Amino acid sequence: MKGKMVGNLTFRDFGVDEEEVKKVMAELRFAANLGLITDDSLQGVESRRLAKEAETTAALGENKIVYGLSSYSRQAYLRYELTRFRLDFISEDSVINYKYTDISEKDAIDFYEKNRDLYTRANGESFAFEEVRIIVKKRIRELEYEKNVNLLCEQL
Repeated sequence: MKGKMVGNLTFRDFGVDEEEVKKVMAELRFAANLGLITDDSLQGVESRRLAKEAETTAALGENKIVYGLSSYSRQAYLRYELTRFRLDFISEDSVINYKYTDISEKDAIDFYEKNRDLYTRANGESFAFEEVRIIVKKRIRELEYEKNVNLLCEQL
């Protein structure tokens, strides 16, 4: 990371359209609130990208197996991070600093019934609730993530 500039970056440098700026800012802020990152700035994203790249380069230099890309464009790395934050939240990762809303069995069944079309086979037949219980709960958790991001968007 030595010698590489990370200051003066813009959302355009990360391939973010003007319409997306608030949402990306909110997702980065939420990730910081959750304790997933300490720096929610674009410079923080770039520093993490360069650190990941250096880590991968070092591992490859030691002939270690590396999964995924060996180098990320800024745009690809930002999308990777935003996806990772969402997945960590949905999976209720232990590093998350957040008080999750309880999802009762009744809440999950109600959601399943109201959104049954999301849980169908190719032939149109619905999956039984027991077959998709975990998926239903993860979708509810994803909606909780989106609600928090949207609230932060309104504050920006």
